[in-house]
Amino acid sequence: YLTFSRLNTKGKVKLNGRNYNVVGTSWFDHQKLNLPKHSSLNGWDWFSIIFNDNTELMFFILRNKKGVVKNFMGGTYIDKNSKTINLLQEDVDIEVISTWVSPKTKISYPSGWNLKIKRLNLNVNVIPEVKNQEINRIPTTPINYWEGACLVRGKKAGKKIQGQSYVELTGYDKRFSTQFLQSFYR
Repeated sequence: YLTFSRLNTKGKVKLNGRNYNVVGTSWFDHQKLNLPKHSSLNGWDWFSIIFNDNTELMFFILRNKKGVVKNFMGGTYIDKNSKTINLLQEDVDIEVISTWVSPKTKISYPSGWNLKIKRLNLNVNVIPEVKNQEINRIPTTPINYWEGACLVRGKKAGKKIQGQSYVELTGYDKRFSTQFLQSFYR
C-alpha cells in the first residue's frame, strides 16, 4: 500500500461552463492488494483519517466469510512530526454504530463507527457525509462496494478533535448473482 498524504494541490475545475481556481490538500494512495485466487478472504474495511491536529490514521480490517480474520487487522498512526506508530489488532476497538441499506441493491453496509485506540487516548465516531456512496461496478467487475467521505468527531487526550475520513467497504454483497459472477474471477 502506498500513501502520500497532505499533498499541496492547486488547479482548475470546470463546473456548469465556469472555471474555478481551487487550492487545497489532497490525499493519494494506491492499493496493491487484490484478493488472491482461491483466497478465503471475503472483503475489507479500510479507514483513512486526517485529523485537524495534523495527525493521521490508516486502519484496515480483513474479513473472511466467518468475520474478522485474526491477525489481519492493523494500521498506522502518523503524528504531527511524521513519526509512525504501527497499530495491531489489540490496539484498536472498532464498533459499528449504524448501518445503511442500499435502495438499489438492497446490500446492507456499516454506516457509522466508534473507533477507540487506548494507546493514543483516542475515541472518535466516523460518520458518512452522505449515506449513499455505493459504487455499482457490475457492468465492469462483479463487485458492488461502498466507498466515500466521512466526518470524524470525538476526543483525543481529553480534548475535542475532528477530521475527515475516506472509508472503503468491500465484501458485503451477498447476492447470489454477485457470488456467481465472482466465481469466474477467483
